[in-house]
Amino acid sequence: IKPYAKNTTADGDVTRRRWLVLDLDPIRPAGISATQKEKGAAHSAAVECRAWLSGFGWPEPIFCDSGNGYHLLYQVDLPNDPASRELIEGCLQAVAFRIDTEQVSVDQTMGNAARIIKVYGTMCCKGDSTPDRPHRRAKIIETPYPCEIVPPDQLTALRQTRPSVPARPAQANSPLRG
Repeated sequence: IKPYAKNTTADGDVTRRRWLVLDLDPIRPAGISATQKEKGAAHSAAVECRAWLSGFGWPEPIFCDSGNGYHLLYQVDLPNDPASRELIEGCLQAVAFRIDTEQVSVDQTMGNAARIIKVYGTMCCKGDSTPDRPHRRAKIIETPYPCEIVPPDQLTALRQTRPSVPARPAQANSPLRG
């Protein structure tokens, strides 16, 4: 292990995508641990998200405590190509549109292939550990057996639930404006 390594794994070094990671975190100031109330809101959102995706016929995810929030790990089997990245990013956007609240957000930056996540069993040590904002250990809570793969058609169906973004209105000095 090298501290502050200059060369790390890049997206192009990854040959296949094996996981869709839904990272649900409480909204709080950066660099500090979550309160129990904030973490409870993230737990409720993770449970809601799991139930919502189950309604689409999705298999059970690996359900994890990230220390300050929760992860839902869904197994996928996709090539690492631009189409797969777009599919995964669309799924993250759809989940965020459905699940995000003023208290909890889904991390939409989890779409790149070389994204790393917390090692379960390690401590999450953001800021000082205080009685109301303690450091916590990340852990796996539930693991389904067998762990089933989410088929690409179910990923596509989820992506299609995201709302369309309306096109920007043309600027007054735009040559496209009549």
